[in-house]
Amino acid sequence: APVPVTLVPVDSAASLIPAVAPAPVPVTLAPVHSAASVPALGPCAEASPTEVEDALWSQMMSQVVPALVPAPALVPAPAPEPVPPLVSNDVSTTVCRFTVADAIDRVYYNEVDVTSQVCGDLAKWDENHEVTVNVVPGAYFVVTGHQTTRNFCTRGGFAFQCTNGVNSSDDGWEVYPSSYLPDAEHMVGAGADDDWVKPGQSQSAFYLPPPGDPNVGKLCTEDGNNTYGSFRIKLAKPAATVVHHDYALGARGGDCPAGYNNSISEAKECEAAVASLISNSTKVMNDNNVQKDIVW
Repeated sequence: APVPVTLVPVDSAASLIPAVAPAPVPVTLAPVHSAASVPALGPCAEASPTEVEDALWSQMMSQVVPALVPAPALVPAPAPEPVPPLVSNDVSTTVCRFTVADAIDRVYYNEVDVTSQVCGDLAKWDENHEVTVNVVPGAYFVVTGHQTTRNFCTRGGFAFQCTNGVNSSDDGWEVYPSSYLPDAEHMVGAGADDDWVKPGQSQSAFYLPPPGDPNVGKLCTEDGNNTYGSFRIKLAKPAATVVHHDYALGARGGDCPAGYNNSISEAKECEAAVASLISNSTKVMNDNNVQKDIVW
């Protein structure tokens, strides 16, 4: 049977214009270890495939792991340093607490300015002021302060306490009163002996702030009619005195035995000395009701 044939016109566009293939679209493939994905390994460092893999893993885990790791345990705050006791058996070093109403101006010990070592606001009498010093025989501890109204004994005063037992209730305190800030000579505790007088007793309601003892004595300038006062005392206690008990209590004449107390020359002075020592002694030894080697 005849096969039908379709004839295409020779002038059709499809036969005259050759087909043109579309131009390929350029595609840029970023390397897996691009700078955006891999942390820097250092200047001029070239990453190997293994390093890249490790770096990518580390980068990923750095974003995931922190959420899984528990927060570090809280470290407890250090315990506060213990406050030195009011009285200590250590006589080589002592902590001294003191105050002046209205304010402290200078603090010296052994002629050394220790003002900068004193804690607390020196312009506030009701704050704790303290300093630690090494006790030096014969050295003065001197606190200079002022009361702004010139009523040192009724509206101001000075209170003091050290852990070696020295406090403002003791005898031996001296004050240098002045209408102005004392000169350097007196602030270190020096000057003529006549310049220093026995302090008065303050009637003011102020007190030694805690941790000091609020019941220690409160001193003031001689008559209170001064703005400033330098208060001094020696922190080192005098050496013990020994009186021979047999002679002091039993004898009725002659000199004290040599080597016991050269300042006593008569028996009655020996007896008076023993009586004084008994009243001041914290340790009295008895042997058949006879006082023995009483030490003060």
